[in-house]
Amino acid sequence: MSSFDRYDGYSFSAGAAATRIADEDDLKLQVGIPAGVSLPAAETAELQRFILAAEDWLVARTNRSLYTQSCTLKVSRFPTANSGFLLPRVPLLSVTSIVYVDPDGAVTTAAGSLYDVGIAREPGRITLAYGQAWPAYRLIADGIVIQYATGYTTPPVLLKQAVLMLSAHFYEHRSATTAQALNTVPLAVESIAERYSAADEFARHFA
Repeated sequence: MSSFDRYDGYSFSAGAAATRIADEDDLKLQVGIPAGVSLPAAETAELQRFILAAEDWLVARTNRSLYTQSCTLKVSRFPTANSGFLLPRVPLLSVTSIVYVDPDGAVTTAAGSLYDVGIAREPGRITLAYGQAWPAYRLIADGIVIQYATGYTTPPVLLKQAVLMLSAHFYEHRSATTAQALNTVPLAVESIAERYSAADEFARHFA
């Protein structure tokens, strides 16, 4: 059975999601604006900002991609023997490549036969294939680059509902003047986020 090392130095980035989990028409219904009512362009843009803010909050809170997106993890070293990588963001869909710098300084793409990709459990993981060993490499900051895809083609209904509830909260408190009013998250949203959170597992492995 593979174990997973703790990484004290890494960088992670995610590309733009393929689409949004909700739109301004969804939010209009959520806040009670009748269907078919046209809003001024500025107010429509404000609704879109609330949705983006809610999505950002939910992704950060759960470490979960709401729609398909490409991700990049950069680390300085391969895991120790019989260890593997846990990949930030869930659910993992596929691994595109692992690129590293060999001892001679050549940028090299690891053969797909070197590793197995685990998508059945969360978080997604990369482990050595049977009989394989991690290659020799040059130890440099962010010298190992893993490209992969995460997210949903059809997100769970509860995640969409959490985005709409939080967006509606932002809409209804847009004139709030206290930090407490602006930062309070509805209990139902927190409950959904907790149910779908994969953040704790990463906290044990990524500093």
